[in-house]
Amino acid sequence: MKNIYWLIAGFIVLGIIALTTPAPSPTPTPKPTTKTFTLAQIATHNDVSSCYTIVGSQVFDLTSWISEHPGGEEAILELCGTDGTAAFTEQHGSSKKAQSVLTSFFIGIVK
Repeated sequence: MKNIYWLIAGFIVLGIIALTTPAPSPTPTPKPTTKTFTLAQIATHNDVSSCYTIVGSQVFDLTSWISEHPGGEEAILELCGTDGTAAFTEQHGSSKKAQSVLTSFFIGIVK
């Protein structure tokens, strides 16, 4: 019978310790950094070998999309190194498919 009392007392002590010991702080997860680009940097990516464009305040690397674009290469080449917001919006409006494709080329934001 004494062993049961010691066992119960042990559980009580462990419970008190568990309740009074602060939980460890979670390790902070570093926030992913979003790369920023200046207009001057984007302007240097203005041809078929490296094609960056701006839509909204976001920067997209369309280099690999140039030859894949259903509307032809010229439609993309005109956007290289420039703010393509108006052209993209005029051509695609609020097309979810076009937005989805564009999002896959996101590389950063304009400073």
